[in-house]
Amino acid sequence: LLFRVDTLFSPRDTLPVRAMLRVTDKGHRNWQRGTRAILYKAPRRFDGPPNPGMFDARYYYELNNINGYVTLSRRDSVRMNGYRPLNFFDRLLTQSRRYVSRTLKSRLSEEASALLHALLLGQKQYLPRATVRQFQQTGIVHVLAISGLHVGFVVLILYGLFSWTGLPDAYKAGLTLLALFFFAALVHFKAPVVRASVMIGLYLLARLYRRPVKPLQILGAAALLILLWRPAEILLPGFQFSFAAVWGLIFGLKKWEPLIRRMPAPSPGWRFVKRYIVRPAVASLAAVLATTPFTWYYYGVVQAGAVLINILVIPFIGLILGLGILLLIIAPFSFLPVAGLGFVVSFLVHVLLTGIGYVASWPVFQWTVGAPNLWQMPATALLIWSLFHPMERRWRLTALGLLVVLLFPYKVFTTPDLRVTVLDVGQGDACFIEFPDGRTMLVDAGDRGFGFDAGAWYIEPFLRYKGVTHINYLLVTHPHADHMGGMVYLMDHFTADTLVINELKVASALYRSVLDKARQKNIAVTHWQKGDHRKIGPVALYILHPPDAWEHVRDPHGKEINNSSIVFQLRYGKTRFLFTGDAEAPSEQIMRPYGAFLQSDWLKAGHHGSRTSSSAAFIELVRPHWAVISVGRGNKFRHPSRENIRRFARHGIQVLRTDRVGAVCFVSDGKQVRLLRWR
Repeated sequence: LLFRVDTLFSPRDTLPVRAMLRVTDKGHRNWQRGTRAILYKAPRRFDGPPNPGMFDARYYYELNNINGYVTLSRRDSVRMNGYRPLNFFDRLLTQSRRYVSRTLKSRLSEEASALLHALLLGQKQYLPRATVRQFQQTGIVHVLAISGLHVGFVVLILYGLFSWTGLPDAYKAGLTLLALFFFAALVHFKAPVVRASVMIGLYLLARLYRRPVKPLQILGAAALLILLWRPAEILLPGFQFSFAAVWGLIFGLKKWEPLIRRMPAPSPGWRFVKRYIVRPAVASLAAVLATTPFTWYYYGVVQAGAVLINILVIPFIGLILGLGILLLIIAPFSFLPVAGLGFVVSFLVHVLLTGIGYVASWPVFQWTVGAPNLWQMPATALLIWSLFHPMERRWRLTALGLLVVLLFPYKVFTTPDLRVTVLDVGQGDACFIEFPDGRTMLVDAGDRGFGFDAGAWYIEPFLRYKGVTHINYLLVTHPHADHMGGMVYLMDHFTADTLVINELKVASALYRSVLDKARQKNIAVTHWQKGDHRKIGPVALYILHPPDAWEHVRDPHGKEINNSSIVFQLRYGKTRFLFTGDAEAPSEQIMRPYGAFLQSDWLKAGHHGSRTSSSAAFIELVRPHWAVISVGRGNKFRHPSRENIRRFARHGIQVLRTDRVGAVCFVSDGKQVRLLRWR
């Protein structure tokens, strides 16, 4: 729910304010548009991204003038304080939305209803997450967002209907603009619809007043009007994508038109191909190229196959949209073949979703390349500009040179580093290690349960941001859900060479599913224990724990499983990193004979900073400069313990907690360890 807030109460004062608040109500109260209420709960500010590559809620909501949020449970007090009656237009919109939703649910299959809700009302909550992911992988997720594409189809359909009536141009344009305004209001004046409506409105007015229609001028005028109304729009990805795509379509098609005209078309068949296949393909390529810098910057991917799939899907979406609008028009008339039309729409949606699901797994459609660096963005923009000038020799040479520069690995000029990133996965553990020779290791993968999977929610966006599609080592320190919960998901969506676990066997369905998935994906399963030594490029890895005694406990329970954690140390040059899993004081006691060997620059504090780990004697031996505690905000275990925090402080150790600072990233060049401020 979105609330307009006019008063903020505090124990000492009552303050008039002007703010917008997002409210999530888990108490299932009966809210209606226009309800006045008093919420007895303090609002909170949105958080920044917990990990690199994740959605920045604070940035997004503040740009959209939403100042904070409140989550209400059944126990939270709420007092309904009257109701502001809706005006005629608001009631008309509310009834129209209900009619559209009711008709789609009653006349179409579940999957068709979900897709049409997204296409006509912008309500994507009915779509399964797997379906949205398939649209993303094929580069056509833009069709699920109410945007210029949908506005264009609506205008074409309506203008066609008005033209069929034989009305004068002024009436056709006026009725189309009126219907366009109503459609924009129906979808709550979503920014992409407003942008497209302004552009189409300017186009229709230019034609009506016999002014020369210059598409790039109309595009610039629309952008100027929107930015005068709301300057923050220029910072929103939707604004950037919309105007880049339309600019690419107009400018690119204009520049490539001579090449299209030069193509030979000796027969009617070739002329058909040139007009209805080549030309749309070129237009699609122009739009995809123009948005490539933004797709790369925001999502770390290049949509290589988007050109082909858009050519096939967009006409199909147009057909489904047209038939869906026709269904809404004739649904009240029982004597018309409404059921047959509903069946046709449902069948077409099923064909579309089946086809998208089939091609989504093809790697050609999306390349994960990771976030670009500073020089790659301007180079990419210049490359695209040069590709839009194929007739000029200097730009052809420029494009060739820029392509070589972009493909040349920039790491050649950088020193090899060891990077260790402790991810914020809530109450759990996950740490990603990038070795100097390019190999990677994921240590633990957070929790899973009740519709939540740390692998999907936290770890995958980070890996995509880094451009990682393959992981050399997946290491599970011990078989507890908060350390291996995301492994199954990650093995499904990334390739891996080796799964490293200890030899302790537990009667856990999740533990069995991790092993089964490794076998299914042909991932080698190996066991590491005390005394093992590995060399990963220039980095030495030493396994310090567990010994056999902790691998074969008779009756494993919480503490015994924790104390079976794989503890290892990384040594790169003069720098050392110590990973302890959930090892507690008994394990630390066993490792004390290592003495000075334990000394490290960096420590991953054991068991989320609980009082049962990081004993004073152990800290004396390790003597780290940094201690990282992976912990969830407000967790029921009250981790980390105050005793541990005080102990670290007494030893002059800098403590970093993921519940407060999000992910923490450290870099070692073999001489010193540095903390990166990634935000």
